[in-house]
Amino acid sequence: MRLQSILLLLLLTSSLNAKTFNAEAFSIIDGDTLKVRIESGEIKKIRLAEIDCPEKKQPWGIEATKALTSLSEDQLLSIKQLGIDRYGRIIATLFKDKTNINWLLVEQGHCWVYPKYVKDKAIFALQEKVKLK
Repeated sequence: MRLQSILLLLLLTSSLNAKTFNAEAFSIIDGDTLKVRIESGEIKKIRLAEIDCPEKKQPWGIEATKALTSLSEDQLLSIKQLGIDRYGRIIATLFKDKTNINWLLVEQGHCWVYPKYVKDKAIFALQEKVKLK
């Protein structure tokens, strides 16, 4: 019982630390990185959480970039900030309406799961579904 209480406390604490804000996507850098403009006009660089995509110069990199572009560019997105990486980018999950864009990129086969940084293990099922196609 004590372990369950500790796990619940950790879960609640991590979700309290998450900050959510709205922003407009305007510059897609590659399949897992983009720039957004928040309400104040400030520009923020976002790195998508839990996933990794090929760079533009790698095989399928342009396709991954186009996929993120079609899902997010010139769209008002809800951004759930999970942290800041060593390059100063916001690590986040993007939502358009209620659709998790990070997960959708995996489900569509444009990106893969980045196991070291996974918070929700359900994302692995999406990746497995793509492998079976």
